[in-house]
Amino acid sequence: MIDFYNFLSFNSYHILASIAMSIVIIANIRVKKMFNKYSKIECKKEISGLESAKSVLRLNGVSGVDIIHIHGRFNDNFNPRFKRISLSDPVYSEHSISAVCIAAHEASHAVQYAQVYKVSNVSHGGFILYIIKIRQFLVPTATVFSRLAIPMVFVGVLLPTQFNFLINVGIIFFCVAILLQVINLPVEFDASRRALASLKSMDSLNEEELNGAKKILKAAAMTYIAALVAGVLNLFRLLILHKSRINKNKR
Repeated sequence: MIDFYNFLSFNSYHILASIAMSIVIIANIRVKKMFNKYSKIECKKEISGLESAKSVLRLNGVSGVDIIHIHGRFNDNFNPRFKRISLSDPVYSEHSISAVCIAAHEASHAVQYAQVYKVSNVSHGGFILYIIKIRQFLVPTATVFSRLAIPMVFVGVLLPTQFNFLINVGIIFFCVAILLQVINLPVEFDASRRALASLKSMDSLNEEELNGAKKILKAAAMTYIAALVAGVLNLFRLLILHKSRINKNKR
């Protein structure tokens, strides 16, 4: 006779895995589609990604930030530890709408972190600045925890029941990683808002080009939301796995 609970748990586990993977894949396809579309359209003022990033930093009075060229695609980032903006091949020297808005977004992260250390700015826009401080504190821990969480759960599943505590620890580690994703959302949204405001203030893009930039950044934001939703679904997967093991051991 089929154990209905285990059958349901098994199917729920794999259904959640499929949904989580689908959400992430669809979000990534959409952002790549938007980026590729607007990477073929050069902005009227022929500003490069490098010039866009420099302009955003200058407009906001931020100095001491290096801007370097890195090979690859979709790996643009700002490293607050080294105060370094890294711009990829399709962004650094290109003059497309995609290049200009992505560079502005990364430069806006540098502006965020610069303002965290200005006491006079804490009361103005304080929510985001405090969130960034929390994020700085969590990143090293959450990064390690996110790498250990899944392996720890599965090691706990493979070992005898006296090692069930490993599953609990793994789930706690995974929750910390999800917390970082939650905290990351307003930081990314704020960076996009700052980027668009800076581009408009500097008149780097006209209204039509700004609409394109908004679409790119909106699609990019959806990848963070998708990653968070996928993380929550994966947490449910781990909880189902844990519950299934406990019920099995009770028999």
